[in-house]
Amino acid sequence: MNDRRRRVVKLKKQELNVKKVKVASEYRISTEEAVRFAREVTKALGRMAEDFGNAFASFGKNLQRNMEEAE
Repeated sequence: MNDRRRRVVKLKKQELNVKKVKVASEYRISTEEAVRFAREVTKALGRMAEDFGNAFASFGKNLQRNMEEAE
């Protein structure tokens, strides 16, 4: 790795650390906690979408079964 690349990487790391501190001081939450919360929300939304899909499929099967019985 050349010196220029090392300097760029070091500056990016410093900028990231400054932003982490800024978020922690402004919102009183660490970045790790924010990431953990975002993951939990994403998982919950995924489960909700899956449950909605299963309910919709079940509704379709019941509707089809009722139409077959009516004939």
